Amino acid sequence: MVMTVFNGVEFQVVNKIEAGWLNERTSFTYKGEKYILHKFTYSKDTSYSIGRAELFGSSMNVEKTTKRYISLYTYDMMGTRTTYKMALEEMLFEVEEENN
Repeated sequence: MVMTVFNGVEFQVVNKIEAGWLNERTSFTYKGEKYILHKFTYSKDTSYSIGRAELFGSSMNVEKTTKRYISLYTYDMMGTRTTYKMALEEMLFEVEEENN
């Protein structure tokens, strides 16, 4: 097995989110920090959130995806909305591939 690193564009993360093809937990690195993309399914609805790969790490909900970014949002205890755009080119996914 060989580990290959793909950025978010090469990994086609947007297509996989929109089609629902990702596992419940997909790990990646962004700006040197480990994150997890969580998939939640309720009845027929699927939603995603991204959080730090820590025991009590904060997370943000995925609002939308574009060809260049994943837009995230969260609300604090006072109801203030916070947003962030995560660049796909800076997201690094490690994928195990078989050696030929």
